[in-house]
Amino acid sequence: MGALVVQMPGLSEHREDIPELAASILCRKAREAARDCPRLTQAALDRLVAFDWPGNVRQLEPAMEHYVAFGKLPDLVRRPGRKRSEWEGELEETLRRNGGEVSAAARELRISRKTLYRALKRSGA
Repeated sequence: MGALVVQMPGLSEHREDIPELAASILCRKAREAARDCPRLTQAALDRLVAFDWPGNVRQLEPAMEHYVAFGKLPDLVRRPGRKRSEWEGELEETLRRNGGEVSAAARELRISRKTLYRALKRSGA
């Protein structure tokens, strides 16, 4: 019996779905951080739709985590072409400022420790 292969188009191939998908992920990430769901600005929506999303939804999720934490899109989405995102830099700086204490850094960022650990793992920090 052969394996079933399902070919899914990338986000860049169905940009019309990005605003609704981003809003859904944004609200889920806000709930995880025990916050109210923020609204994406029109400028943020325009930038999300214009971005190529080479990492598809796996890249959109941490971008929405960043929006919950900082009220803006990460640098990678706002200005594509940079290797290191603003979110990763802010994570590292917050950890340094808090002497490497993950709980203190998470409190300062107003995200859960679980969210911070996942973000650190993804960024390789």
